[in-house]
Amino acid sequence: MPVRVALLDLPQMMSEIVTDILEQAADVAVVDPSGPEDADLVIVATEADDLPAAARMQLARLSTARVITITGEGRAGYLYELRPHRTPLGELSAESLLGAIRTQAKESD
Repeated sequence: MPVRVALLDLPQMMSEIVTDILEQAADVAVVDPSGPEDADLVIVATEADDLPAAARMQLARLSTARVITITGEGRAGYLYELRPHRTPLGELSAESLLGAIRTQAKESD
């Protein structure tokens, strides 16, 4: 089954270039951007190194979503994905539970 890719918010010329590249690959299918929930991967353009709103919505909608952003004139790209992550905490005590909570609070600052 081919990887289903939707193109969102790409400038016309960039869209044509990316579409040409993707259509040459037998294991990739470009899908209608009106239904990106059916895509395995979404490609969007961005002016800077940040995640555009369209990409944030895709990641928020599906926990398995993957988004590639293409910056500027197609010179750089980034892959964003949400992946489950599990860190073993070992045998829990009141102290180790509070330690894990405090560690997470510091990491999110």
